[in-house]
Parts: sequence; C-alpha cells; structure tokens
Amino acid sequence: MSACKWLLLGLLVMACSPGFEEPWDVKDLRILGAQLDPPEHVYSFTFDDQGMPQIDPASLLLPPITLNLLVANPEDPTVPFAYHVEGCLLDGALDCTEELRTLFGEGEAVPGELSVEFTLPLELVKKSFEQDPFLGLYGASVWIAGTVAVGDISIPFLKSFALVPDYGQGRVANTNPVVTGIWAGEEDEEEPLELDEAGAFRPIAEEKTRLLPVFPEDVRETYIVKAANLSTFEFSEDTTIEAVWSQAYDKELTEELTLSYFTTCGSLSDSTKTEALSLAFETEEDQEDKELGTEYTAPKSGSCNIWMVANDGRGGVGWYELPVVVK
Repeated sequence: MSACKWLLLGLLVMACSPGFEEPWDVKDLRILGAQLDPPEHVYSFTFDDQGMPQIDPASLLLPPITLNLLVANPEDPTVPFAYHVEGCLLDGALDCTEELRTLFGEGEAVPGELSVEFTLPLELVKKSFEQDPFLGLYGASVWIAGTVAVGDISIPFLKSFALVPDYGQGRVANTNPVVTGIWAGEEDEEEPLELDEAGAFRPIAEEKTRLLPVFPEDVRETYIVKAANLSTFEFSEDTTIEAVWSQAYDKELTEELTLSYFTTCGSLSDSTKTEALSLAFETEEDQEDKELGTEYTAPKSGSCNIWMVANDGRGGVGWYELPVVVK
C-alpha cells in the first residue's frame, strides 16, 4: 500500500491524493466514499464447558455483499480507472497478509459509482474470529481492501465488514444511512433547495448558499452494546471469558451522523460536520446545537458536483450527489 494513508474510523477508508489544498476540494483521482451493503451481519454464540465463546455455524451463512465506491476524477472525468478488490487478514501495519487473501473483483470503470458483489469465504470469516482477542464475544471484522488507479496515481482503500453478536435482544443488523434531499437557507428557515428540470442546482455566480442534507426520520438507529466495569472485577488464573461476560450489562446507544463534503468547483465552509461529541470539551447540551449543514460559495462560472457523504459511526455509509450549474 501507498505510504500516504488517512484513516476514517467506522468507515475506515484509506486514501491518498496529491495536490489538493482543502479536504473538500476535489482536483484529481479520489475515493470519496466506500459503502458495504449490508454493512454488518448478526451472529449468535454460546459458551462451552471451558467458558469460551462458540459461534453458531448456522449464523455465519452470510448473504452476498456489495461494495460501492464513490470515485471522482475531475481532471479526467471520462478516462477509465483500474480497480482491484480483495478480502484479507491484516497485519499490525494495516496491510493485507498473504493468508486467505481472496480476489473479489478487478477491471476498469469510469468515475462515478463502482459496485462489486462478492460472498465472503467461510474460512476467512472463521479466521477473523480467531484473530479477535475475545474470539468474537464483542464482534469481529472482515477486511475488504483494494486500489483504484489511473496512470501513476494509485489510491488504496480499506473497509471493514462488521460481524456483531446478538446479545439475546433480537439485534437487527445495521443499515446504511440515506440522504433523501437538500434544503437551503438560514437555520430554522430552511426550504427545499430549488433544482432545475435536470435535477441541478443553479446558483448565481459567487452566491453563498447554506446547504442542509435531509434524512429519513428513522435514519439514526438505536443499538445495544455490552459494557462492564472491569476495575471491580477480580481476575485469577482460572478466570474465563464467560466469567468476564457475566459482569457485562446492556447499554443502548443511538447513532451520531457525520457528514463529509466535497466539490469540484466553488468552495465550502466545512469539509466535515458531526453530531458526535468531543469527550474532552463538549457536553450533551452541546449536542442539541449541532447541525450538519455547510455554506457553499459558487464559482464565477462553470458546472461541477457537490457530494455529501454520511457516516453513521458504526460502518454505515451513504451519499448524495448534487450537480451544480452556475447561472
């Protein structure tokens, strides 16, 4: 993999792109988003006589998975790029090892949305559990890696497929967030963004417009995790994972969305907006004031795209593309 890597937790996409000044400013080949559909799979487990978790094999019959990549290249928008997608195990440097490395797809595609469908080999899934220190008690990950490339520019990516346990709560697998539209205007005075017949936004040259993505009401899913206060737990040589598990309790969480913005013309006031709290500096009251909009300044002329990429904080990703044509 390239030595130039950046990491998005949850989404966990690694990419590197030379020559751009702002994160939102897309000038050349970029991977703007990576989505797995579905983003996770729910399995069940029991404990054996030694207090070790045993995954139910029937619950590891995974459905076909689709990797969707959002790829932009305004420098050469019609030139095909080469892509390579594989499943693998990772070493300590976040690089694929040769063990159980599995090719899922390769070929060429033009910038836009690229989809690759595959089924995870059972051997790779089982080995991912074996590498987990708690043997899948709190979940595990199978890694999807690859590259997109044009000429000498090669962009690596790394995406985690989440395997999550059912804690007896009838857990439902996570789904990807969906952006259903865009509103515009001052806060609390937003109205649906006016688009032309082709679905394009037509701002006046150098006009500033506050854009706010719109989501379905139920986009922020609730889910259960296991938590425990291990500071009061007395460990010994005979302590089993089941004994530690017995101290855990159910904790209900609600997703917090993060929006990443990109454009090929004009400028944006923000590259990222998030509902997540900074544990060091913010309180729950601060969360009530968080909003996910950004201000877009149109260029003097031309046409381009704005992309809004939503991340739900636990692997779910979705995006919205807004064509722009300056009046």
